[in-house]
Parts: sequence; structure tokens; C-alpha cells
Amino acid sequence: MIHAAIDFGTNAIRLVLAEELSSHRIHILHRNRLVVRLGEGFGREKKILPESLERAVEAVRKFSAEAEGLGAQRVRLVGTSVWREAENRESARQLLYRETGLWVQIISGEDEARLTAYGVTQSLGLPLKKLIIVDIGGGSSEVIYFPLQGSPTFSSISLGAVWLTEKFLLHDPPSDSEWEKMIMFCQSTIEKSIPTIIPAVSPDPRMIFVGTGGTVTTLAALSQRQSVYNPDRINNSIIPLAGLEELAGHLRSMPVRDRERVCGMGKGRADIILAGAAILVSLMKALRVAVLTLSDAGLSEGIIWHEISPSPFLEEFA
Repeated sequence: MIHAAIDFGTNAIRLVLAEELSSHRIHILHRNRLVVRLGEGFGREKKILPESLERAVEAVRKFSAEAEGLGAQRVRLVGTSVWREAENRESARQLLYRETGLWVQIISGEDEARLTAYGVTQSLGLPLKKLIIVDIGGGSSEVIYFPLQGSPTFSSISLGAVWLTEKFLLHDPPSDSEWEKMIMFCQSTIEKSIPTIIPAVSPDPRMIFVGTGGTVTTLAALSQRQSVYNPDRINNSIIPLAGLEELAGHLRSMPVRDRERVCGMGKGRADIILAGAAILVSLMKALRVAVLTLSDAGLSEGIIWHEISPSPFLEEFA
């Protein structure tokens, strides 16, 4: 059976098609990602704007045709942060359904974290202990912690690369003051959002810290100087915190037009990559980890894996 999952985020929309080989094995047939910027202007309006929704309709049509062309029996379309918070979410998804025939299933931040954890751990074959997974998105970031003993915790933090950019980075390139205010805001939000996780994590070289999402994979592609994005080079590769800080500092010195030309920069990422990097670096420092392990897999893969073999982290996902 061929499964298709679409992760409809605040910045990008991502399609994954996979063939089910067994309850423990899948074969990825096709991936695609388009920057739709559904959350554009969301910090001001708290609504999905008509022009953003128009871009979304075209992207879903394209992905639906790709899925059908490759024989997918079912397409799951899941909406995250901006869909959860938009005042006009119901009218927006009604319009999307009329235009595409696909219904957006809006999931909570905790369920997003649970499905992301399943996608990452199943795809990378990671142990479910001494493990932290973070997913940096356009509208929110999810943090999953698997302790040595006891149950995992799943948290969603209101820090996203799109709306942080709109809120703090008003100059191009940003001023030192803007950057420092954004970092302080990230640190404060993290301390308030995951207070039970931070004290539990102690510096431990055996702790695995995994990052996923568009910010993380873009930083990985920049670090590896990928002229053509290759997910196989991303999965299970590593970047030290010092390397991330150096890369962020280098990008901070450039205007957006120059960032767009840096080898490895994905389309539609140059303007928001600094805010995404700020979230990631702030999380690593708060959680006292020195090395980032990279994952191209995330929510979309989690949806597919859950279709095949229900996640132990999620009680219900119809």
C-alpha cells in the first residue's frame, strides 16, 4: 500500500509518499516541499490572509496530483500551528476543501509533538531513552524528552521562525539590538514553557539531541554546502553548537538578498533562517547539549508510520 501525508505548516507545506513494506519498514517514494508562507502577517492579523490561502490551494492541488499519480490510496492533510490559532481557520479549511477535495485535520501542539517523535525515532532507529527531539517550525516548536527512566514528555512552545522574524527582525540585516531582544525572548519563553524538562537534563555525552523541521534541515544543508538538497546526507549527521553559532553569526551579517545566494539555502528560507537558528541555539543552551543530530524525517513520516502501525505515543488519531 502507498501512503501519502501532507504536513501543512506556517511556512512550508511538505509531502511524503511511502510504500508500506511491512509493519516495520517503509520505502520513501517521493518527497516535495513548497514554501507557501500561510502564516504571513499572522502576528498582526491572527488570520490566514486571502493571498496566503490562494498559494495554499495551488500547493495542495499540486501535491494531490503527485500523490494520485504515484498511486496513493489515501492522502492525509494535517494542519499545525497557524491552523490551530487562526480566527478564520474554519472558513479557510472549508474553502480549501471546496477547491481541492482535501480536508485539513487540525492537530494540537502535543499531538504534533507525538507524531513528530514517532516519525523521527522510527525513521532514524533511535533508542527511546536519553533522547531529546526538537522540531523548529514557522509558528511553533515542539520539544520531546525521553528520560532514562519514566514516561516521555511532549511539549509545544510558541516560538516560530515566521512570526519571530516579523516581531523582532525589522531591519535588513538585523541590528545587534534586535538580535539580542529576540534571543532574550526565546530564552524567557523556553524557561516558562518547559520548566520540568530543563532541570531534568544534565550535561551527559550520551544524551542524543535531534533536530528536525525546515530550519534544522536548511542549517544542515548550509553547513554541508549542498547545492542540491540530499536528505540521505542529512539524516544522522551532526553539527556542534559552536558550529551553529558561527553559522548564525555569519548569516546575521548579510542582507536577505545575499543569504539567498549562500550554497545550501532553501527557497523561501533566507528571511526566516535567523529566527529559526535563534530558537535552536536557545533550546540547546537551555537543555545543556553541545551537539545536534539531524533528521530530515518528522511529522509527515510520523503520520505515515501511524497509519501502518499505531504510535505508542498517541492514543487517538483517526
